[in-house]
Amino acid sequence: MEIYSSETCVWRRIHNSFHAEVNLKIGVYWNGGINWFSSWEGDGLNFNVNEERFGKIPMLPLPNGLWERRVMYFGESNDHLHLIENYGPCTAKFNVYEMDKEYTGCYLDPSDLHYYRFKVLCFVQGGKNEEPFIVLSVPGKVVRYNIGDETVEKIWDFDQSESDFGSPPIFN
Repeated sequence: MEIYSSETCVWRRIHNSFHAEVNLKIGVYWNGGINWFSSWEGDGLNFNVNEERFGKIPMLPLPNGLWERRVMYFGESNDHLHLIENYGPCTAKFNVYEMDKEYTGCYLDPSDLHYYRFKVLCFVQGGKNEEPFIVLSVPGKVVRYNIGDETVEKIWDFDQSESDFGSPPIFN
């Protein structure tokens, strides 16, 4: 691995090595490091930028019978790291996991929504008096799903000409 310094405009090789027997996906900067989740069974990986060392991120086991994670979103919001997974073939029910700074996780349980073709755009960790919420693209609109009170609020309507199913393009 190499690190680029914007101050010196020089690349420097890191001599700490790591061996990953997992399929690592999407690097997200959070908690002073770059974090990758494992799409297969096994731990994810963290690179602590200040200490220039690698560490493991414990991942929850995959549901029985599956060999790969179906991650809808992996990102940081308000100093929290979130992973959202969906395992139902014809459902909009998904699992939301939140990682704390000691790299232990907790499970947030949004209730079952009606079936929709949807994409998770982002997860937003609420402030002091605000509940966390998920921004979803569903046919014809973008909605905000409030986890605390389990309500859905429309953010934007699209006409059919704006995309294939009326929502903005998603980049994975």
